[in-house]
Amino acid sequence: MPVRLLLPALPRLSRNPELAALAILDASLDASVWALASAHPTGSLDSSFPRRSPVRRAKAIVLQCRRLAATIAGYRDDLERENGRRYDEPF
Repeated sequence: MPVRLLLPALPRLSRNPELAALAILDASLDASVWALASAHPTGSLDSSFPRRSPVRRAKAIVLQCRRLAATIAGYRDDLERENGRRYDEPF
């Protein structure tokens, strides 16, 4: 599956320019997970491998990628809520 870089619309980027870097990071996380899954096909990422094996490290990286991706999604959601309140209130 191809990984796509989805940048926010320009008005949103003008309010929150950090979203550009986060979009790149998010796409990089997706690419990393896909690459590791290709290198270590499904089913081989179990805990029966030695502690210092590449397979165990790959599993740890995938888990951290998923956690970071969830944190980034939460940050975007929080920004959206904050921006909605900020722009609805009078100056």
